[in-house]
Amino acid sequence: MTLRTKLLLLLVGSSSLLFASCNAISGLGQDMQRAGQGLENKSQGRNW
Repeated sequence: MTLRTKLLLLLVGSSSLLFASCNAISGLGQDMQRAGQGLENKSQGRNW
């Protein structure tokens, strides 16, 4: 393989990992937000 091909494969692989981690972090943020809402509701005597 040429250097150009190797760099292209590295770029594509890095990009796919970056986009996958963005989705995971976004999902984690949503989960934490729901947990915070649940704690707030619980402290005010409401159900989830």
